[in-house]
Amino acid sequence: MFTQDWAVDDTDKGQPLYQMIHNTLYHRIVSESLKPGDHLLECFLAEDMKVSRTPVRKAIIRLEKEGLVRRKRGRAIVESVSCQDIEDTLEIRSALEKLAISDGVCHVTQEGIQCMERANEDFCRTLARGDVLASVEADEAFHDIIYQLSDNRTLLKLIRDFESTMYRFRVRALNTCHDSRILVQEHEAIIQGLKHRDADMAVQAVTKHIERQKGMMLGSCIVKQRPDGC
Repeated sequence: MFTQDWAVDDTDKGQPLYQMIHNTLYHRIVSESLKPGDHLLECFLAEDMKVSRTPVRKAIIRLEKEGLVRRKRGRAIVESVSCQDIEDTLEIRSALEKLAISDGVCHVTQEGIQCMERANEDFCRTLARGDVLASVEADEAFHDIIYQLSDNRTLLKLIRDFESTMYRFRVRALNTCHDSRILVQEHEAIIQGLKHRDADMAVQAVTKHIERQKGMMLGSCIVKQRPDGC
């Protein structure tokens, strides 16, 4: 049985209780405090969170819909991430982000460039502190500027809907990166492509950035899936 500090994050007071419980469990799963295969026992969670089982059940159902939890013999179990999951998710991200940055080259302003540079500096600082979750948020902020530059509301909505799925993979990418300075440098290359209003240069930089993350995650995934653990 795993042990955790199950205090519900009340930073979003005013939300329904099940939503607050969902947020707590969601971040435990994507940060891998809860490991694939861990059981989410309603009675245990309700007792430790000092709530009834009903909002816990609703939170777990939502996690199931998001693909983070599955049912096995009636038990809610944290879902694992397969190599195919990584391939599929990063392929979608690559397609969306390349489209966004291609459009963004046409709309980028000096103010937008400065925002990206500040976001990358923040990303660098959080990496230096070793704060993975803060780094993920800073990384999201950097890429969100690219999405907004696209000036494509439909694309922006698709990306926004996809971000909750991508969050888990951003965490994993940072956890498997041996030299996080490379990620900062790749962000800088993306900025240079936009500065020069060079769509090919910008798309190439984004593609390299995402492909590197995919390679790191796939390498880690393959090692974990080997029966002998070697």
